[in-house]
Amino acid sequence: MRRRTTLKEMATILDVSVSTVSKALANSNEISTGTINRVKQTARDLNYRSNKLAQILKQGVTKSIGVVVPSIIDDFYALVLTGIEKYLTQEGYSMVVFISHGSENKEADAIKTLSAGIVDAIILGLTKETVKKRTHYDLLKELETELPIVVFGSRGCKATDNMVLDDLEFTTQKVIEYLISQLNLKKIGC
Repeated sequence: MRRRTTLKEMATILDVSVSTVSKALANSNEISTGTINRVKQTARDLNYRSNKLAQILKQGVTKSIGVVVPSIIDDFYALVLTGIEKYLTQEGYSMVVFISHGSENKEADAIKTLSAGIVDAIILGLTKETVKKRTHYDLLKELETELPIVVFGSRGCKATDNMVLDDLEFTTQKVIEYLISQLNLKKIGC
């Protein structure tokens, strides 16, 4: 497997600073058009791909939303995932999906994994058992200080504030728009 080309290697080849290469790739107005063109051509020649992990660490934003659903076979959850993906894509976000298969343990593992910094927010379709037993409510209350959480498909979740809308497409669109515009909010639900 071929090793990735780094910004430092491109800077050495072009005899410019790493900062210049980075700014040229971002089309900064601080860099001349000629330098931007040279950097981009070199990037193409070397098959350069940006390091998303480095960008996430630098910016502190993943531009990804985690979604946990009990099933993808159920028409309701399939429609919800389709709607979420549609609106996230329009807003420049990607979606990381976990399927719990109705397992409370898989659901908890997914919530813990997603809350480890790989997403900016979590959308949860909790299983009926979770709602009935209030299984993850302590975990959700703990996480609300770290990242926004939306719970959908369940009116019984008291771990988040509730926002109930009836039309599925409208609900999906409004939840995503609200979540993206208010990522600093810590506790929202549907």
